[in-house]
Parts: sequence; C-alpha cells; structure tokens
Amino acid sequence: MIGRRAFVGAVIASVPLPFSDAFAQAQTFDSEFEKLKNDEFLLANTQAFGLIRDELTESRGTVRIRQRSDRKISQRASDLIIVFEVTSKETYTRKYQGVIRPGGESGITCGIGYDVGYVTEEYLREDWVGFISDTDIKALSIACGVTGNAAQALRRRLSQIQIPYDVAVNQFFDRVLPFYVAATLFALPRASELSDDSLGALVSLVYNRGASFKKPGPRHAEMRQIRQLVKDRNFAQVPDQISNMARLWTTPDVIGVARRRRLEALLFSEGLGS
Repeated sequence: MIGRRAFVGAVIASVPLPFSDAFAQAQTFDSEFEKLKNDEFLLANTQAFGLIRDELTESRGTVRIRQRSDRKISQRASDLIIVFEVTSKETYTRKYQGVIRPGGESGITCGIGYDVGYVTEEYLREDWVGFISDTDIKALSIACGVTGNAAQALRRRLSQIQIPYDVAVNQFFDRVLPFYVAATLFALPRASELSDDSLGALVSLVYNRGASFKKPGPRHAEMRQIRQLVKDRNFAQVPDQISNMARLWTTPDVIGVARRRRLEALLFSEGLGS
C-alpha cells in the first residue's frame, strides 16, 4: 500500500505547473488556505526552515534592511506568512515559544521566524525593545552574527527565553513585516501599484526566498521573470511565474513549499480583481 508521504508527493508531482491550468483555476485562495491549515503533514514541510542554505540565508538576511514601509498588505497575506512560519498559536506555543535553531545556515531564531544570526546588536534592540525584557535582549545579543553550526551551541544558553505567541505576532506586525514590505517595494518599485492581496503575495515570497530577483542561475529564473513582468506592468503573468517555482520543491520534505507558491499565485491573481 502506498504511504501518505509517497501519495502526497505523487499528487503534487502530477499537477501541471502553470498556474493557468484547469486545476489551479478551479481553486480559490480561501478554500485552499483552509485545506492547508488543516493538513499537518504539509504544514510540517512548508516553512522556510527546510530550504536550501542560500535561500535560507537570503530570507533571514532581509531582516537587516532598515528601511521601513508604511504600506499595508492584506490580512490574508499576513496570515499566510504567519501560518507558514509557525503553523498556529497552539503549535507555536508547543514548539517555537523558546529559541530554536532551524538548521542549515540559520542562526538562533525566535518569534515569527526572526533570525538573530542576521542582525546586529543595535538592530536586535531596535526590533525587540518594548516586546521582551532588556535582560532577554542582552542575552540574545550573544547570537548576533552567529549562524550555522556555531549557533547550535548557543541554544542551550538561551533556553530561559520564552516569547508568548501574542507578543511574537505583535512584534512581527510592528517591527519585522514593514521591513519585508520595504524590501519588496525596493526590489520591485511598481509593485506599489498592486492591491494589498497581490503585493502581499510578493511579500510572502520575499519573506520565504529573499528579494533575490536579480540572482543568476536556473533556480532563480522565475524570480527574474517576475522582476521584469512587474517592471513592464504585465501583472497578469506574474501568477504563472510564482506557481512555476513549484518545480523546485518536489521531494516529500519540502512539498509544502510548492503548495505555498500555489497559494501565493492564487492570492496574487485574486488581488488583480480588487
């Protein structure tokens, strides 16, 4: 009998990649997102934590950008990012309330995917003052700039730090998300013309892969295409490029990332009608 992992992997692999195919057109963002939230297997394989080293570095490195944007994205887009990072309030409380070290080239991570390894002590304080104690900020500062295997040894030394879900979410909206919106708009200036849903889909993409719209190589082909399409205001073709990235994540341990791309494509597409 085929196992669940093999079955899900086979289903994902059998779905045609273009967003414009009949399968994708039959879905809505809300219905597909609701299914994802109820699928523990896919959620366990959808966070940026499982990505290859360079993409994890890109994603967390974006936090270093100090420009902040007041532009808002939709609640649906924000929910998408939070669910992908920590799954749910219950899962966050059980697994992510303390500091973690996801793996790869990540550093000590806390809150909603906030990687201390890619910020300076100054930025750490700026991002967290008012949300956690000065004592905890000072303790976390030893992890600034420390990534990869070197960061693993720090986790036990920081085990006393606990950040409740509501605090983490408030910090995300107030201090972190505005940087990712700014990074997206800096990389794709004409994205400012998009609806809150469509822009939010791109912010989710940047939160996961980094603002790597100029990076060379076949792995970033769709990212470069998105940059050109947005520059040309050819917004209608962007969902295809987001969905086509699903080709990069076909193994069972990362198939949730392929689903993430399809949800971002759906959200972007629906936002074009706003």
